[in-house]
Amino acid sequence: ILFKTRWGLIIRALGENPKTVDAARIRVHLSRYLSVILGSMLMAIGGAYYSLIDLRSFNLNVGGEWSWIALALVILGNWNPLWVWLACIFFGMLNAVQAWLVATVIQIPYQFFQSIPYVVTIAASAILGKRVRPPKALLQPYRRE
Repeated sequence: ILFKTRWGLIIRALGENPKTVDAARIRVHLSRYLSVILGSMLMAIGGAYYSLIDLRSFNLNVGGEWSWIALALVILGNWNPLWVWLACIFFGMLNAVQAWLVATVIQIPYQFFQSIPYVVTIAASAILGKRVRPPKALLQPYRRE
């Protein structure tokens, strides 16, 4: 959607240079608000799926410890949806491996295995974090001239 549609081009342009979107006579603030609303709806659907379908119960603060991991995965994915998806798949595999190791290896404390995905995320952030470039207009308010 972000690379093949007009709306995706507008969203990417909003992140890099909102003045070009304004020059194309597209309302910058409305487009930003709609993008945030749509993204929030998708996150709400994902959170509801995770807490109600995957965990089969409702719990407060169900993903609290994973929120910084999600931000790190977006940064490690270089703000590209495909690379972020691959980073999430890799993190999910690490999480599955640590659960398998906890169940099969008895001699080592389980906390060691549970920390593997987090340690790998921190290490990858430290190694790859310098090369990542966020969108230029990220968190920058737009003032029309």
